[in-house]
Amino acid sequence: MYAMIDRYNSNESSRIMTSSTIPLLLAKVRNEDLSEMSDDEWIEEKKNIHLLLKELLSVQGVGLAKAFKILHLKRPKLLPILDSYVIKFLTGRDVTTIFDKGKLLELGLSGLEISRDILLKNHDAFSRLQQQLVDLPIPFTTVRLLDILCWTTEKWDIRGIITAPYGRAGKSLLRFDSLKENTKPGQDLQTSALKKRAERVQGEYWVNVDKPTKTCTIHVRGCEYDNRKIETEYKGIGNLKRDGGWLPFESLKEAQDYCKERWMKQRFRIISHKCSKKYSLS
Repeated sequence: MYAMIDRYNSNESSRIMTSSTIPLLLAKVRNEDLSEMSDDEWIEEKKNIHLLLKELLSVQGVGLAKAFKILHLKRPKLLPILDSYVIKFLTGRDVTTIFDKGKLLELGLSGLEISRDILLKNHDAFSRLQQQLVDLPIPFTTVRLLDILCWTTEKWDIRGIITAPYGRAGKSLLRFDSLKENTKPGQDLQTSALKKRAERVQGEYWVNVDKPTKTCTIHVRGCEYDNRKIETEYKGIGNLKRDGGWLPFESLKEAQDYCKERWMKQRFRIISHKCSKKYSLS
């Protein structure tokens, strides 16, 4: 849960701690189980979360990951940790391509909606999983179990990243349980969510980032190249791997901004394929 507060800006923690608004907004957010709230209760609670998350994101240097790590510590039953891996898994969106705080706020709230939907539809499975982990020193809330499952599936199974500063992941639930006849609740949840995640990776425009040729090519959804794209060992769909990947965007401007902000300074060529409208990045 390492939030890296003050790593890039030494004043982040002081801005948060000295804020007169954040404590007041936090006091209005209840620590109720996200999966146990009625629809009416959730509608009202989401308004409070919206205001609180907006205020936290307004602090310079604080993004979704830091905001939700802080908020999870304060409201562990209600709010999961939605970092870049979890957001990517739940929504199909790459947080690193989004620079507007307003859009980050919308993405965070969308991640919460999807999280609640998964918890409601898999209530019994999460209850069984919690029962299997009752002997842990610090019991996991359902939202914490959810974000762990999403994080490990996105990082270990989808991206194949199993190395870390303090060791190497020996196994994931999907890989371990696939060798057994009887599946565990965790595997059922991961398999179901993995399918839904793949369905959500979509966009009106796609950027083909190709690191070997140092090019970023923008395509329109449905063009011949878009229809032929496939995920490989070194090139992802919806995420970047060693050689690049295909990334979805809702608008041409978002695709253009991403290319300019992320790749032009690395001297990548920005190409508009004939399937999309010609534009200038000068």
